[in-house]
Order: sequence, then C-alpha cells, then structure tokens
Amino acid sequence: AKLQLQPGQILWDIGAGSGSVGLEASLLLAGGQIFAIEQHPGRIEQIKTNQKKFRVANLQVVPGHAPECLLDLPSPQRVFIGGGGRNLPEIMAEVRTRLAPKGRLVITAALLETLATAIGQLTAWGWPTEVCQVQLSRSRPLRGSLYLQALNPVWIISATAREEPV
Repeated sequence: AKLQLQPGQILWDIGAGSGSVGLEASLLLAGGQIFAIEQHPGRIEQIKTNQKKFRVANLQVVPGHAPECLLDLPSPQRVFIGGGGRNLPEIMAEVRTRLAPKGRLVITAALLETLATAIGQLTAWGWPTEVCQVQLSRSRPLRGSLYLQALNPVWIISATAREEPV
C-alpha cells in the first residue's frame, strides 16, 4: 500500500527474498514491469519457482548485488528495498538518481541502524517521509495457558521523490 502502485509502472524490488512483494505487485501493475533483484542463489530459485506457480509474466529476476546490477535496468517509478545491508547508502544513492519525479521509495528495516540510515538520507534529500512501525506477537504455551511473545518490530519507511531532478 505504501508503494501506491499504478498500472504501467516499473517497480524495482531490491532484496526480493522469496519474491512476495513483486508477485503481489504484479496484480496491480498491469502493463508494468517488476524487476526482482536478489543476490542469494537459493532465494533466486525460490522467486523463479513462485513466479511459475503463480503464472506471473511481468516479473524479471535480476541476479546480483545492488547497486551494481541496477545500472542496466530501466528507471523506475516505484522502488521497494527489503534488503540492502551495508550497501543501503549506495543503493539509496542510485535510487535517488534514477527514481522518477514524484516516484515512491519504500524501505523496510528491522535494525535501528538501517532505520537511522534511511531517515538520515531521506531527510538530507528533503524528500517527504513517513515512518510506521509494525510489531507482531505470537501466542506461546505457558503452564497450560497462552501468553503473547513479542517479535522484533519492523519499520516501514516511505518517501516521495522531489519533483526537481537530482
């Protein structure tokens, strides 16, 4: 929802994992293209398996490390960064130069350092930004009853690219 996807757009799904974001996005991007960028061979195969299972034609798997593997891709209107690790600043810098004016960037972060990096760069660029936190708890047995055990929170950082080119 934070990506605000529209038919015909190009989406980069960086750190695609199993491909779940790109696969779901394919339902909303009729006439568009999705590039699922992933570096781990096992996950690449998982994306391809899921792509075949759900008959998704507008998703292309891009094996490799970001930001280097982004250079030959068409410029996007939407970018989702679900993984970036230590390369997040470099990935964000490439996204900044390639994202269409008023394009959307959404980053998920499970680490405080990732959150701080993302907010710091977006603030420095002057991009309107929103952060929300999602936290789940799962039931666990305890002496014949149940209690809720909290899982690590995840932050969803969403921003809109400025109208002026970089």
